[in-house]
Parts: sequence; structure tokens; C-alpha cells
Amino acid sequence: MIVFEHRTLLCLLPLALLPWLPSARAAQAHYPALLMIAPDALSRWAGRLLRGCASVAIASLVIALAAPRSPETTVETVGRGAEIVVLLDRSLSMDQPFGKPSNAVLDLSGQTKAQVAQRLIGEFARQRADDLFGLVLFSTFPLPVLPFTQDQDVIQGAIGATGTSRALADTDVGLGLLAAASYFDRRVYSGSRVVVLVSDGGAQLDPVTRERIADAYLRGRIALYWLYIRSRFGPGLSVAGRSDSPADDVIPERALNRYFRSLKSPYRVYEAEDADALQRAIVDLGRLERAPLQLRTLRAGADLRRWPLALALVAAAVMVFANLRMVRPWQVVP
Repeated sequence: MIVFEHRTLLCLLPLALLPWLPSARAAQAHYPALLMIAPDALSRWAGRLLRGCASVAIASLVIALAAPRSPETTVETVGRGAEIVVLLDRSLSMDQPFGKPSNAVLDLSGQTKAQVAQRLIGEFARQRADDLFGLVLFSTFPLPVLPFTQDQDVIQGAIGATGTSRALADTDVGLGLLAAASYFDRRVYSGSRVVVLVSDGGAQLDPVTRERIADAYLRGRIALYWLYIRSRFGPGLSVAGRSDSPADDVIPERALNRYFRSLKSPYRVYEAEDADALQRAIVDLGRLERAPLQLRTLRAGADLRRWPLALALVAAAVMVFANLRMVRPWQVVP
């Protein structure tokens, strides 16, 4: 089966009949004596051959212009990895300096939290070449950036472009989590599903949003990992030597962590207060979620234009050779 990208151009195929139309300037009109010559079967067949070559050349060029190709095919492979959606916080607080709370001098030459997260997520994606990656940015509203793909060039380009826009002040984690979960809607379950939330803060979620998130992640069998990038003077998610208490719900980060821990879906949190801690979290996350993953890749059809172009070239070569061997009409010198 052959598919044409510009099938409307095939309406030009009747032009291939032009060489077979009778000529208005027959040789007998100038040289009546030619009628006295007996019919030459070889010449007649040579003329038909040249007309056929002209028709083939025209038809081949029209077909080449219509861009024939083979149909798309779906290739199924089985690897070990996961379907991962990176949910990256692009609120204004992510543009603040990144470092330990006690340090006045930052560890990474003044890099912001967004820049550090961008670099480490890129390294994480390169380490997991068998995974399918998607990317969603969120601030006031979620912004889907990249659908699921294994193309590392596309993935790295999308991650690198996350720092080109200006951040917004508000953060709606609830809408971001729902947008990340929607990536798995209407997809056949074929392996581990993971949402990696990269954020430096939390938010108070209303009861309706909490129920929607819990239902979406349980129904989709999605695991949630939170890379919490602690601000320099942030409260953190826990206090050493003391267990969580309901009083912590007044702190958005701790309230969000308590809610995530109440989900029936798998959940794990990594708290990073400096570059080394964030690097260790990325390395630890890279060792997780390597279940069998069934992939269906849509492979584009092969370009078939070279075959009609080659046929047109052969037909044109035959006509050029015949033209070079043709006996030219003589001219009468007065």
C-alpha cells in the first residue's frame, strides 16, 4: 500500500498522454517525397518507444511531486522503565537563590533553585533512556510542555526551555497534579506510572481538589514522588526528634506532605536543602520504578520518491541518447 502526501497532484497524470497526440507539423508536410518510402517497422517501433519514454517521464515526475511513501507502522517493544511526568514548579519563589539556610554564600555560584532543578532533571532523564518522559510546568495554571516521548534531544530541549520565561507569583499545586495525572488518561496500562513533583513549596488544597487528586492517582495507578527543594529560610517538612502533628497543617509544605502520605497511591518525598542533597535524591529516584514497560512507537513510512525520480531519469536518458543519434534534416543551399 502506498500513501501520497499530496494526492491532489495526481490529477495531472493525464498530461502523460501529450506525447501521443498527433503532431501538427508532420514530416510529410515539408518532404512529400517521404510518402514514396516503404514503411519502416523499426522506425515505427522506435517512435513508439520514445513516446512511451516521454509519457513515463511525465507520469513519474507527477508521482514524485505527489510524495509517495509507505504507510505508518506501529512497532511494539518491551523494555524496563516507567512512564514519567515531571511536574516542575515555575512560581516566583523558584527564581530565588538555592543553598543551605546557614550559608550566606551559595554552593553553585549563585544559581537559582529553578536552574539547579533544571540541570539535575536533565541528568536524571539522560540516565533513564528507556523511560517515556512528559513535562508539565505549573504556576497559576498548569502548562503542558511535552507529551510522552523517548527522544532525548526533544526531552533535553524541553527541559532547557523551562527557564526562558518569567515566573509568576501564584502556585496552584492542585491543578498541576491533576494536569500531570491527565497524561495517563485513555492510555493502556503498560508499566510503572510516575509523577515527579519538583517544587519548593506547598499549598492548601480544598476538599474537592483533594478528592479529585486521590481518585485520579488511585484510578490511574500513579506513584507520586516529591522533590521538595527547601528554601533557605523555609520551615522544612519535618522537625528532627518530633513526629508530625495536626498543628503542622498551618504550614503549607507540611500540610501538603501530610495529605500526600494519606493517599492510597504510592508516595515518597525527598527533602533537599542544598545541591548535594538534591543530587542524592535524583540518584535515588533513578534506581526506582524499572518495571517492564510495553512501548508502542509509531514509525513514519519510508519516502518512496526516489523510485519515480529514478524512472524519470532513465526515460529522459533514453530520449537524450535518441536525440543525439537522430539524423538532422538537410538544408538546401541556394
